[in-house]
This record gives sequence, C-alpha cells and structure tokens, in this order.
Amino acid sequence: MLSFLRPIFALALLAAPLFAAAAPPEAATEHVKARLVSSQAAVAPGQRFTVALSQDIKAHWHTYWKNPGDSGQATSIDWTGAQAEPIQWPTPSVQPIGPLVNYGYEGRTALLVEVTVPADAKPGSRFQPTAEVRWLVCKDVCIPEQVSLGLDLPVAVQPRAGEDAGQVEEWRAAIPKPAPFAMQIKPAAQGVSLSGPTAGVTKAYFFAEAWGAVAHSAPQALKAEGGGWALDVPAGDEPVAAGKPLAGVLLLTTAAGEQAWAVSAPMPEGAGKGPGPADLNAAAADLTPAAAAPDSDMGLLPALALALLGGLILNLMPCVFPVLSIKALALVNKGNHKAEGLAYTAGVLASFAVLAGVLIALRAGGQQVGWGFQFHSPVFVLVVAYVLFMVGLSLSGLFEIGGSFTGIGSGLAARDGLAGSFFTGVLAAVVATPCTAPFMG
Repeated sequence: MLSFLRPIFALALLAAPLFAAAAPPEAATEHVKARLVSSQAAVAPGQRFTVALSQDIKAHWHTYWKNPGDSGQATSIDWTGAQAEPIQWPTPSVQPIGPLVNYGYEGRTALLVEVTVPADAKPGSRFQPTAEVRWLVCKDVCIPEQVSLGLDLPVAVQPRAGEDAGQVEEWRAAIPKPAPFAMQIKPAAQGVSLSGPTAGVTKAYFFAEAWGAVAHSAPQALKAEGGGWALDVPAGDEPVAAGKPLAGVLLLTTAAGEQAWAVSAPMPEGAGKGPGPADLNAAAADLTPAAAAPDSDMGLLPALALALLGGLILNLMPCVFPVLSIKALALVNKGNHKAEGLAYTAGVLASFAVLAGVLIALRAGGQQVGWGFQFHSPVFVLVVAYVLFMVGLSLSGLFEIGGSFTGIGSGLAARDGLAGSFFTGVLAAVVATPCTAPFMG
C-alpha cells in the first residue's frame, strides 16, 4: 500500500549527503576559543597547504606543548577526510606549578598542520575535512575539553590564496627553525652538556621533545665556553639511549632578543643519571619563589596570644558551645574538678596534635610528589564524584551510611571519670571542625 513511497525514501537517502552541513570552523568551550584558519580560499586536487588551529585561551589558564612536562596532556587533532602531517608546534613557555614544571601556552597561540587534498577530488566539488580537537586546559584544576571543527573549501583547477594567508605566515614565524649551527652534546655529571658557537648568550633553555628525556623541574646551568655557550641539562626519568637523537627546542637569549631553534644531536656514551629528589625539590623552590610562605614579623608570644583568643572565640561557636555546657554541668556534679578539667584539656590537645602530625606528613609528601595534583587525575576525580554522589543519596534518605557509628562519640564522652572527660575534649575538637573553617577563613 505504501510502495509508492519507496522511491521517495531512496531519493532522500541519496540526496542527504548533498545537504549535510560541514562542521563549523570555530567553536568555544568555557576556557578556550578554537578556530581552524586556512591559508587557501580554494584548493586544487592533490594540493598540500597549511591549516592553523588558533586557540584563544582564557586568562590565567594554559594548554600544553607536545611534551607537557611533569604533568598535563598535549593537544591532539584527529583529521577525517584529509591526509594531515604532524602538528608544527610554536615555542612553549616554562610554567612552574609547585614542585612541577610544565611546558605550554597561555593567551593566544596557533598550531600549524600541513593538509593534503585528495588527488581524486573533482573541480567544482567541496573539500570538507573535519578535525576532532582535544586539549587539557589548566589553572588550579585541569579540565579536558574537546571540539569538532571543519573546513568547507571549493575545489578548483587552480588554487587561490585566502585572506588569512598572511596571518598563517605570521604564525609560522613562531615555529622554531632548524638551527644554523651544529649543536654538540657531551656527557655531564647529571646528564649532558649542550654547547654551540653563538656568542653573547645570556640565557638558555632546552625543551626536550620526548617526555622524560630531561628532568623538567631541574635547573639548566648556562656558562660561557670557547667563545660560545654550554648548557648543563640533567637527565630525566627516561633518558635517551646512547646513539639515539636528543631532539628539542633550544631557546637562546642574546642582546638581539630571544631566538628559538630546532636542534637534534646523537646522545653520547656515559651521560649522567640525573638529579635526585632533593635536587628537584630545591630546583622547584628556586623556580617558584612567589609560592614560598611570606615572612612574618610577628613574634612567638603575639602569635600564641592570637591563637588563644581564636580558641576562646571558637568555644562560643554553635558547634562547640553545647558540648561545653553539657560537660560543665557534669563537672559541677563531681568533686574532682581540677583532674576532670585537665583530662578534658588533654583530649583537646591530643586531637590537635594528631591533626598536626597528619598535616605535617601530608606536607612532606606534597613536597615530593606535589600534594593536590591528585585532582589532575581523572580517576581520582571520578572516585570523589561517586563518593559525593553516594553521600547525596544518603542525605536524601535513600539509605543510611554509618548509622551504627553515630553514637560512638557520645558514648565515649558519657563515660565516668577521667576517660569521659578526655573523650569529651576529643569530641569538642572534632565537632568544632565545621565552625573552625569559616572562622579561620
């Protein structure tokens, strides 16, 4: 009965590709505005031309270079409908974050890619490649983001340059050029020593292309040598094997300004094994002087007086005051007031001593592994999200968590004698936590 509709459906299916819209050339996330910029307004079959991925990054946020450094993830572009060469990366900047050192970009940057039009493309058709672009953008936290971009260019017998061709060439100037000199590599105590003939170098830094080839957070010592320069570069967790090329970007500063060069040289035999953890911690402190705690002119006695005043104020908070009133009534009904009071004080002090010990241990661990950077791990963030989700379900009444443990604190505090007073002090310190944070803030 509906057989007459079959030809219509068939024609609609055949015509659908003709009306399919190309992916947009630009898109924006919360932190990055991305855009594909073509150097050509029209392309020819088999032509190879340059496409730039322009990124406008939100202030105080950054994305990452091909070697992100100690943490992070490089931007990636997956192309469909075109053959694309590897990304051409502009010179990154050094971004120290606590004990870590990363390599990446802030503000506006552009990654260049050489794209080839299919040789069988027909003049009069459209060249519509798409690119799935992924990056990790970080500030205090890191957020993975992704956009789908595309181009829609006419295919012609003769190619025609686009209005953005000049802008693409400006971005190309930021890509490091091959060095006009032969870089030398010699073994050093903790890695290798790079050297070159350029005179008057006042500052130098080597960005290794491969992760782990150098210790990112270790200092690179510059010195004059034979009319040129020498740069000691400590080895990283995965040093390059002898005979393999050590490649990267060498950033040299002279009186004429900064110049970045793409360099590569074979790794020598006998290179050092790199710095130890103590050296890396000292280097991180040197790289981030602003992160050090500010000096204070306050002496010990004023600090203790302010701490005592803060403790007295906290006793009046709604989290603590009910516990104190209950214990005060209990002490009135007993004769050994002094001993009970001392036991209560010991409970408070013991609680804060345990808390201080935990914080000191975490701080010590943070100096070595970067405490707080676990929130850069997607697995850790996912686990925390699930825990908070389960807590939300519990608070909504769907089920109860830990109902059998809610009376432990009150049961210990209700004991007779010095033990009860001690655990009352512990309970007061624990329940004061919700009120302490707003007061200290």
